[in-house]
Amino acid sequence: MRMTQLTAAKKILIYGYGIEGKSTAAFLKSKDVNYFEIHDDNIKEYSSKKELDEYDVIIVSAGINREKVFPENLWSKCTSNTELFFHNLSPINRRKTIGITGTKGKSTTAKFIYELLQNCEKKVEVAGNYGKGLLDVLDQMDDLEFLVIELSSYQLAYLNRSVHLALCTNLFEDHVDWHGGIDPYHKAKANMWAHQTPSDFLFIPYRYCSNPFFETPGEKITSGSLYHQFFPDETCIWHAPHYLQNLGLAHQLYRHLDLGEIAFKKTCMEFEPLPHRMSFVRELNGVTFYDNAIGCNPHATIADIGFFKEKLGCLILGGVDRGNNFASVFEAIHKHHSPAYIIIQRSDASDKIKSILKENYPRIQFTVASTLEEAVNVGYEKTLKNKVCLLSPACASFDRYKNYEDKGDAFVKYVNSL
Repeated sequence: MRMTQLTAAKKILIYGYGIEGKSTAAFLKSKDVNYFEIHDDNIKEYSSKKELDEYDVIIVSAGINREKVFPENLWSKCTSNTELFFHNLSPINRRKTIGITGTKGKSTTAKFIYELLQNCEKKVEVAGNYGKGLLDVLDQMDDLEFLVIELSSYQLAYLNRSVHLALCTNLFEDHVDWHGGIDPYHKAKANMWAHQTPSDFLFIPYRYCSNPFFETPGEKITSGSLYHQFFPDETCIWHAPHYLQNLGLAHQLYRHLDLGEIAFKKTCMEFEPLPHRMSFVRELNGVTFYDNAIGCNPHATIADIGFFKEKLGCLILGGVDRGNNFASVFEAIHKHHSPAYIIIQRSDASDKIKSILKENYPRIQFTVASTLEEAVNVGYEKTLKNKVCLLSPACASFDRYKNYEDKGDAFVKYVNSL
């Protein structure tokens, strides 16, 4: 939706007033569009029921599935912070966009590329799912050399524009409840590059060369893993194949931009991963605790199991069941000969996980813990010396927590109180 259409609207509704909603409200005010209203079920002052038919435009926050919330006759009135940004971006400024998506690793990759371009002394911002709201930076685009954009499948679901330089870290099963299946989820991700032009570029791992979801009008560039020698020995990146694969894409992008090697090496040596992403918490009496609260689907947890292998002594699971295949987690434990003791935090998914273990994996020992604090205490008790106790829930966290950060903070607190 172009600004001319937006300013012509008589009644505008911002539906959802989180980070994106507030970004949208600030943008509208900056354009002297002050006749909007706000609705958010989670904020009392904005939760009164609205007669949706009265509005000319409904600006929907990304996490809200408009096809499930609104009747079909209103879908054409809906847009989003992301769509407004791309629909009002000039062709010249679109060529400054670097987009990152994927099931896992997109925020870390976006952070790395942003810091890399800063080290190259480029005028760069980071926005989208990580960083600022996209509409917060629309009016800055003329002054920027690059904009790094992380986009989730929710933000991409209805988008019919694509970035100039697109990177996809990986594609696994996730958010199948929101999208209605794995194919619609992957199709949403593909909007990052499906609408590119022949002068645009898509960067993907080698293993996706023949995957039909990666068809693009632009040029396709593949990459392998980054050499771990780029990083200091004490960082977890050195030992984590998934980090090295994702940052291999960043290296290929850097080579494409022809910016030399000095800034890349500097960024690698100074880079700090984001919290709650395979973060070391504490070592206590031979038990090492790691926090990967962002591991919100089985594929993330499987990657963690493959990372620690036989060093994994205890695994804490549980949260919101989004229709994922938990059996694959226990297959990975068998594959890597991990002696992991399973702790299931009582949750929406706990009965399903317990049933799978009882029926198919009777040799894997487990406990159901009522709270995360209890899970930490059991983990400390059950984890053998010189082994790892890991939080990687394979589920979303919003049954008991605001988000994965909130759950990770709680885990760190309970571990440090042991």
